[in-house]
Amino acid sequence: MFFNNALGSASETRHWLVVALDNGYISSEDYTMLEQKTVEIIRMLIGCIKKLQEQADGEEVA
Repeated sequence: MFFNNALGSASETRHWLVVALDNGYISSEDYTMLEQKTVEIIRMLIGCIKKLQEQADGEEVA
């Protein structure tokens, strides 16, 4: 549950990074760096969610 909330927040962060870039609050270099870090975090969260789901599925079978 908490990982899903974090995933949603990270996805929202990507949106706000675009808004910040479009409105001149951050440079394109900052945008690129922050976008890459956000994507990396999203990938880690997805990995955690998948791992927890696999563990939960394994417990249901046993």
